[in-house]
Amino acid sequence: MVPLWQVGDRIQNRWEVHYVQPGSVGLVYIVYDHETQLPYAVKTLQETWMARHAAVSERFVEAAQTWIKLEAHAHIVQAHFAEMIDGQPLLFLEYVSGGDLRDWLGIPRLTRDLPQVVRLAMQCCDGMTHAPGQGVQVHRDLKPSNCLITSDGVLKLTDVSLAPVFDGLEAEPDGPLGLSVHRFQIGPGHLGTVAGTCTHMAPELFDDPRQVDVRADIYAFGVLLFQMATGQLPFTGQTWQELAHLHRTQPLPALSPQLAGLGPLLETCLAKDPAQRFANFHAVREQLDALYVHLTNTSAPPPVVGPELEAVRWTNTGAALDNLGRHQAALACYDRALTIDSRYELAWVHRGTALEAQGQMEDALACCDHALQLNSRSEQALLAKGMMHGALGQLEEARQYCDRALKINPRNEQAWVNIGTALDALGRRTEALGCYNNALTLNPRNAQAWFNASVVLGDMGRHEEALGCCERSLTLNPHNEQAWVNRGLTLAELQRSEEALACFDRALALNPRLEQGWFNKGVALVHVFQRYAEALACFEEAERLGNTQAAEGIALCRQELGQH
Repeated sequence: MVPLWQVGDRIQNRWEVHYVQPGSVGLVYIVYDHETQLPYAVKTLQETWMARHAAVSERFVEAAQTWIKLEAHAHIVQAHFAEMIDGQPLLFLEYVSGGDLRDWLGIPRLTRDLPQVVRLAMQCCDGMTHAPGQGVQVHRDLKPSNCLITSDGVLKLTDVSLAPVFDGLEAEPDGPLGLSVHRFQIGPGHLGTVAGTCTHMAPELFDDPRQVDVRADIYAFGVLLFQMATGQLPFTGQTWQELAHLHRTQPLPALSPQLAGLGPLLETCLAKDPAQRFANFHAVREQLDALYVHLTNTSAPPPVVGPELEAVRWTNTGAALDNLGRHQAALACYDRALTIDSRYELAWVHRGTALEAQGQMEDALACCDHALQLNSRSEQALLAKGMMHGALGQLEEARQYCDRALKINPRNEQAWVNIGTALDALGRRTEALGCYNNALTLNPRNAQAWFNASVVLGDMGRHEEALGCCERSLTLNPHNEQAWVNRGLTLAELQRSEEALACFDRALALNPRLEQGWFNKGVALVHVFQRYAEALACFEEAERLGNTQAAEGIALCRQELGQH
């Protein structure tokens, strides 16, 4: 699907597009609202759906209104408003900047941390118990991609009312096993269609989805919980028919001894007979509460409500704005959060990182100190303060703060990345590489660790390995302009000059003010291609942006071009 708006465009001269993310049935535009200084995730439909089905836009807007009417909840993405713009139905949602649950599956921060699995599962249950009282009786598409994660690791359900939009539409016979529309038999010679994700569908839905109730959502939750705990689906097949057979007939796969405590809960959630499952998510939550107490010897945390929820909401909004590079607007959100709850430590931490991004290091450190006064074991505050000391060149202090964070949580991958950065700056590259490997063992999808490892390997002259790491980083985060520059430098070392030049262009497309991109493009144009006029323009732009090395390149190009 070709996006109607591209990165950099403004929708109705108001909402600036920062990213475009593909979805199973549409697109999501991540935008910044220049009128309100707020971020949104804007969900829309594929044009092919609207072209083939005249009613789908109206259905989408109607379902969106159900979602919009939901009261705010800590574990449901908030829907704000819907607009019809240029014939496209747009639903403006809270932007959750931490990715989704797919990024957590199959890695040690879940598979080796059962309390974390239970904590996220409780948050999912809390969202699912809130929606029925607000007019959404069933979700019908509960799966990892519909469980978004905030920058502080909190789960929020999305798409809480959208699955029925596609019921009754023409089937996609060979579509992917994501949200798709499938035929089902409703009588002799009669076919119906229903939307769903067949990897997570309850057995009875394969026969007649019209009788769906909350117990089907509980089955999908059981599949989700199994995925979180093991990193795998309980049943895997290549087609709708194969998965239908497996869900109807196969028993739950055996669990490891470490996960035995989940066994009774999963058996009940994934019972083939709906009558044998939990009757509602309140009952599931009670079982999870008891398991959490058994695992941690602490009470299960309730969902955040009241003024505290409002402080969390403004902090999440600030984190989303920081993710878009809108640090001043983010600061205003953190200040609103702290006006509501001056003891909310994460708001202080995020405020510090926003101040650091604006070069106000003394104030940034003071925010982290305030957070640590509120909670001396705050991992986030320790990490943030470690990064700030690293930026100031105070590398031993940086390492000490990250070590403190690791003593609290040895699975904190970001702490390993930060220690690696400090060791690299101290010239201890082999040790730095070991830290990045530790981070990647915990989370092979950590784009920053792959990028940092590529830089270290390049400095060590191991360019083929550096290129592989850089490419892994860019696969995970293609918007990292520095990674594109580093890939270009690595390709240049490997004598792959045309590819290197294309990387510098890619970096500059992401950020036209990237002085390293202009400078390195100029170097490539001079030393490989002798294209001095183009190189001169690159060096001049690099110098204008503050690159002190560019003057030598400018002089060389002018000499070659016969200029004074």
